[in-house]
Amino acid sequence: MPCSVRRLSLAALAVLLPAAVSAQVAARPDRDATLDAVASWIALDVTPGREALVAPAMRAIGFGSAPLDGYMIRKGSGSPRRVVACSLDQAGYVVSAITDDGFLRLHNSGNARRHALWDQFHEGQRIRVRTARGVVPGVIAVRSTHLWRRRAADEAPASIENFYVDVGARTAAEVAAAGIQLLDPVTRDLSGWRYADVVAGP
Repeated sequence: MPCSVRRLSLAALAVLLPAAVSAQVAARPDRDATLDAVASWIALDVTPGREALVAPAMRAIGFGSAPLDGYMIRKGSGSPRRVVACSLDQAGYVVSAITDDGFLRLHNSGNARRHALWDQFHEGQRIRVRTARGVVPGVIAVRSTHLWRRRAADEAPASIENFYVDVGARTAAEVAAAGIQLLDPVTRDLSGWRYADVVAGP
């Protein structure tokens, strides 16, 4: 008898599971569209003063213009009314100097509050320089562990004062040829990650 009950249970499970999977698959398109939209927002580079760069993405999902160069959308009706306000720009850097050997130096951009280890999080990371001609990839250089071996350990966190950005140029002329100019915005090259029904990003 227990064996028969087990067979019946397995048979019922075999019938119910495809139906449950079909229902989940049928429900995914809307959810996937929402996740895609959120992931695309995370990937936007919006440094202070460059908020207009997000205009096409905002208008594509129904947002209209609002005072002070903002965007607004209304959903639903009735009361109570709730307002969800978010800043458009993100903390970042700008190019403050170009060295003779083709490295970029940086300066903070915007007035956003930064964690004490904000600069440290960028050391050795890929970045994007947004120029008038497009995006130029680069990396914030990190000192060689081999050259520093057996030297006194430096416990101080990395800071903007010792950042050098490598964009593959060997001279200041090559930097200029890439279209990079002073005050061009610099942001970390991070995109959104999707885990099942969750999107994560900076």
